[in-house]
Amino acid sequence: MYVSSSGVKCMTYKPWGYHLILDCADVDNHDRPEVMETFVFELLKDIGMVAWGKCQINHFAEREELAGWTVIQPLTTSTLVLHFLDNTRDMYFDLFSCSEFDTKHVRRLITKYFNPSEMKETFLERQA
Repeated sequence: MYVSSSGVKCMTYKPWGYHLILDCADVDNHDRPEVMETFVFELLKDIGMVAWGKCQINHFAEREELAGWTVIQPLTTSTLVLHFLDNTRDMYFDLFSCSEFDTKHVRRLITKYFNPSEMKETFLERQA
């Protein structure tokens, strides 16, 4: 028997992957790539995941209302992506992995580094 991360008992089902989506309003450090990179390194260390290649941090400003930073960190178990919007100071966080991880710890680190005024969570257990 398998017990999912949400506490549901399942007879044979074990998800292939876990996907944490956080929508964070009015964050601090939305324009500081050095803080974003430090956050990524600390997060991966704390949740036991391994980066695959360099952390990519880029600012995009094709249209003013869409301008902001994108952080992409490939993982040996999948991917971590963050998007920061300049005009709203909002952050969109996605962590997908075939390894389980502590979602509460992820939220605590986001609060430590970015201090959002609000954080909405969606957690998916993925299986094709």
